[in-house]
Amino acid sequence: MPGEVIDRPNPQPAPSNVPDYVSDLLVKLDKPTLSEDTNQALQKYRRAANYIAAAMIFLRDNAYLKRDLKFEDIKPRLLGHWGTCPGLTLVYSHLNLLIQQHDLDMLYVVGPGHGAPSILANLWLEGSLAKFYPECSQDTKGLSNLVTNF
Repeated sequence: MPGEVIDRPNPQPAPSNVPDYVSDLLVKLDKPTLSEDTNQALQKYRRAANYIAAAMIFLRDNAYLKRDLKFEDIKPRLLGHWGTCPGLTLVYSHLNLLIQQHDLDMLYVVGPGHGAPSILANLWLEGSLAKFYPECSQDTKGLSNLVTNF
């Protein structure tokens, strides 16, 4: 609480009433890991998508950082929430991997609004966005349009 003085540590937690055998009931799953090449490719993809999402939120110009950022490059009103973007991109990238590996038909349903920069960035990277918004083509001009017009 505001103004509260904390002058002693928290009390110790109460002992658990969960029986010891409960840990024997846990489902044990094999946890396959990604190959190093796949993991590196996903990391690069996520870095690109997250940069584009951040640029969409914050930049009105200089999306390629061809010069040092200036105050005028920053949007006066920020749309979207950065905090949602990396998580959405993480899920998006891994779902795309599963779709490719297992030839799946899948929809990724996300809530409205604040995570739009992440979803748009991923759609741009995979080439889907330009099918509906030709001004967002997969080239320098298209990415500049995506970032500056968001």
